[in-house]
Parts: sequence; structure tokens; C-alpha cells
Amino acid sequence: MAQHTMEHEPKKAGPFQWIVVIIIPLIFALTLAIIILSFMGVNVIGKTKEFANHIPFLSNVVTTEEEKVEENKIELLENDIRTKDAEIDQLTAEVVTKDAEIDELNQEVTKITNQLKELETGKQEKADALSEVTTAFKGMEPEAAAPIISNLDTEMAASIVKSLPTKEKAALLGALDPELAASITNLLLE
Repeated sequence: MAQHTMEHEPKKAGPFQWIVVIIIPLIFALTLAIIILSFMGVNVIGKTKEFANHIPFLSNVVTTEEEKVEENKIELLENDIRTKDAEIDQLTAEVVTKDAEIDELNQEVTKITNQLKELETGKQEKADALSEVTTAFKGMEPEAAAPIISNLDTEMAASIVKSLPTKEKAALLGALDPELAASITNLLLE
């Protein structure tokens, strides 16, 4: 009899039976509903994303088209920022280079200005010295000045003679050797 009672006891449903009985019909019903709604013109996938986006934990996982568009915009803007940063870096480098060139040119201008001042100072000193020498020759007799002028460089002699007044110039040229006087006269005419 013990065998007989075991055969009549109802068996308990296992987990596989629950899957077959509940989940498979549920999946079938959902699939059928999606197909029917799609034929009716309802955007099932879009509506599902919108609905899932309002559920707190699913909203982080599901992205809508608007979020994709926003992400694309953000990515484009970040690319623009990177491009602009690169341009800024390049322009900054150019500014540094141009500043260095400006400094170099300013130094060159300062150097040339100093050289010009030195030349002007030297020219003024030479003019002052020529004036002193000319004053000394003005006080000399032409016969005494002629040997000194003869020993000078022809151009220097012409500069001194040129600074003398006309009367003293004529007397000094007359006292000089005719060839030297002719050379000095040629330099005076230039």
C-alpha cells in the first residue's frame, strides 16, 4: 500500500514548469502586443525608451535620441575647444617670437643710435680740432705755414685751407709748392 499512496500524491511544480507556464506566455503576449502596436503606427521602441528614461535606475542606462544629440553637441564643442586651445597655443608662441624680434630690433636701434652719437661726437671733435688748427694758421705768416701744410695729408691740408678767410687762403696757396697748391685747389673745388 505504501507504493500506492506515492503514486496518487500530486507532484509539486518545479522551476522549469513555472518558466514554461508563466514567462513564455508573458513573452508571447508582449511580442504580440508590440507587433499589433507597430501596425497601428505607435513607435513602441521610442515610447519604451521614454518610459524607461523616467524610471530612476533605468534612466542612467537608456539613452534617448535627445540625449544622443546633446552628447554629440557636447563632443563637437569639446573638439572646438581643443582646436581653439591649439590655436591659442600657436598664437602665444608667435607672440613670444614677435616679442623677441621686437626686442632684438630695439637693441639694434639702440646700438645704431649710439654709433650715430659717437660719429656725431667724433665729427664735432674733428670740427673743433680743425677750428683750433685753422685759428692757429690764421695767426701765422704764409711763409711759416707753407712748410707745415706741405707735410700734412693733402685732404687735411685742403680742409685747413678751406677754413681760412679768402685773403689768407690766397697768401698760403701762393707760398706753397705749385703742384701741392694745385692739388689742394682741386680738392677745394669738389
